[in-house]
Amino acid sequence: TVEQKALIKVCKPGVTLLIEDGLMAVKVIEKVSDAELRVQVERGGKLKARKGVNVPECEIDCAALTAKDIEDAEYLLTLDPPCEYI
Repeated sequence: TVEQKALIKVCKPGVTLLIEDGLMAVKVIEKVSDAELRVQVERGGKLKARKGVNVPECEIDCAALTAKDIEDAEYLLTLDPPCEYI
């Protein structure tokens, strides 16, 4: 995905990736390619699908909101009364 490519692009050796709200943590050992990182587990756990990855040490160049998120927010603003909190 675009997000994965942007994440790998900014990761350098020594950067820590936090998985599932920080329950697990890995440190980048090597950038193998533009699509693959070699990491060392620092705080392990059961890795499950669809869990978030945070990189507090880096700024990732990709949109936080998808086009669908924006479309949904615009719809919520058309309601009467409009949604005040999303």
